[in-house]
Amino acid sequence: MKWIFFLIVLPALYSCSGKLIKRDIKDSSWDAFSKESFMRMDQERLFKSLANKENSGCYQGDFKKTLVKFKEAYGKQKNESYWLDIGTCFYLEGEYEKAEFYYRLLISETKNNLLKSITLNNLGLIYLHFGLWDKAHDYFNQSITAAPDFKVPRFNLALLYLQFGLYEKTISIFTSTQFARLKDVDIYLNLASAYLFSGDLAKAEEVFKLIPADNYKREDLAGAYALFLVEKGNMVEASKVLEQREKSDVAPFHMMTQKIEKLIALKLHKD
Repeated sequence: MKWIFFLIVLPALYSCSGKLIKRDIKDSSWDAFSKESFMRMDQERLFKSLANKENSGCYQGDFKKTLVKFKEAYGKQKNESYWLDIGTCFYLEGEYEKAEFYYRLLISETKNNLLKSITLNNLGLIYLHFGLWDKAHDYFNQSITAAPDFKVPRFNLALLYLQFGLYEKTISIFTSTQFARLKDVDIYLNLASAYLFSGDLAKAEEVFKLIPADNYKREDLAGAYALFLVEKGNMVEASKVLEQREKSDVAPFHMMTQKIEKLIALKLHKD
């Protein structure tokens, strides 16, 4: 059975509509979470992975029809992940209270630690949406305890630490054995950012160099790398990186890159 996680960065970095950061990955060798998450798959990979998934319609935005099918199957269902799949549909629809209800049903009924881990992770994500950081932290840790081999809850925990400036904790997770020898742009980006914000420019540079050049068009990556170049004193190259970015409607990223552009212009004018 294909277990489903919801790989996301912190909700503050997303907008509800408009042009989001494009994170689709065509090459599965660059998707460290391919066995745990559908969320960064391109359309071709997603279609193949969802072929036999009961709630596949929810990933394509067909929530009402898919949920009706689940309702009709109640009492006849033999799928152990029944409540998890329904919760997943409501989560993708943005109905977080309903998603939480079904996730808790699953936890109360299953003895399967893998299903528990997935559900605990997803509850952590719900609490992130409500700004309940301590609860999210606890649920990510419970998820890791239930299934230590899963990478997604560790990733989400690392991002939570990064959000609150706990850079050493972030670095510790991303340099642990669970992430060793993995190729993944989002892991590299957040690890490099942790090194950058902690003041270790040499380590940050090492990690940035691992990211293929075409990914630097992403506004989040362009902003982080431009800030690194500013810290290195390379204003001209930082300006070029920002000029080539694909602008998004994600407010925190867009505000960040605009501020960096103003900083670069100010420093270039002074020089």
